[in-house]
Amino acid sequence: MPRLTSAERERAIGRLEAGDTPEAVSATFQCHISTIYRLLQWFVITGSTTDVERSGRPRVTTPRQDRHIFLSHVAHPFRTAAETARTVIGTHQAPISRQTASRRLRFRGLRNCRPARGPVITVRHR
Repeated sequence: MPRLTSAERERAIGRLEAGDTPEAVSATFQCHISTIYRLLQWFVITGSTTDVERSGRPRVTTPRQDRHIFLSHVAHPFRTAAETARTVIGTHQAPISRQTASRRLRFRGLRNCRPARGPVITVRHR
């Protein structure tokens, strides 16, 4: 579920201060009621509706590098993800892994090709 934008958070607090119930506000913004309760609690404590910064593992590649991975792989369709990964330097001047390149390609809709598996053909099959 997408987050409420800053304008929606302001409108939600305005409606709550105007006397609307949290249930009615959550129905208006099509979000869970606990989201509105948490927003109200945050507003009472801090006096603002700004969204807080969230911690998380930083991405190894930038969107521009992701685009480069995709375009170089499209230009060379028989290149493996490991070969593509060797051509890209990550954001911290370290090479990216094969798995990272595979994830970026999969996100853009490129799946890996697997060799066909079939029965072993012998002379008797002729």
